[in-house]
Amino acid sequence: MARAWEADPSALFERRLGKSAEELGNSDGNDECPDIWQLDNGDVAVIGRDLTAVYGPRLPQGVNLAPDERLVVIPGNMLRAAKKDIPDADHIARRTGRALRQHPLRAVGILT
Repeated sequence: MARAWEADPSALFERRLGKSAEELGNSDGNDECPDIWQLDNGDVAVIGRDLTAVYGPRLPQGVNLAPDERLVVIPGNMLRAAKKDIPDADHIARRTGRALRQHPLRAVGILT
């Protein structure tokens, strides 16, 4: 059975959403740098702590993780700082040709 959405491994990093971890005080500039990036196909890449093993057993009802998915956690201030860089629904639909209901940001409650 085909998935409704599949990550495109050929997509390239286009721009950071929000501020860097260092700018937000979430990193000392070494190797712990959570981040949020828009890809050139409109999808979003999130770099965070992999807490799949911790949160997997206690997911809310109706929330599922596929074997090839990971649950990552980022600092809340990082997502809030990215809000101004997240395009509205009309912009996303025009740019990607994808309906809003399919956009990954809707799944996490950023877009409604």
